Amino acid sequence: MIAAKGQKINPLDHVPLRQSLVFLDGDDPAQVAWALRSTTQLNAKLILTNGSPFERMKSAQRRFFFDQEGKLTAKFGIRAVPAVVEADGRVLKVSEVPGRSSLASV
Repeated sequence: MIAAKGQKINPLDHVPLRQSLVFLDGDDPAQVAWALRSTTQLNAKLILTNGSPFERMKSAQRRFFFDQEGKLTAKFGIRAVPAVVEADGRVLKVSEVPGRSSLASV
């Protein structure tokens, strides 16, 4: 048994979020450049809401992920990209990056 019926569990109590999740529009060169400059492979996962992760991986020599069907952006309530999800103690903090946001992708 993982939990009793009705019991609430915070996954962050058991598994830490070691990397930030950075959501961005892969078709926006400014957002891609910002994400590559601002993060490393060790401290962030780059998640595209638009564009081809394969093209980005080839050109940047870095791993990119894709938010298929917008499930992650919906789960985290992200309305504009770029956005960063990071652990803040026992909660997740979602932040839009000022001056770079685009509503078209999400």
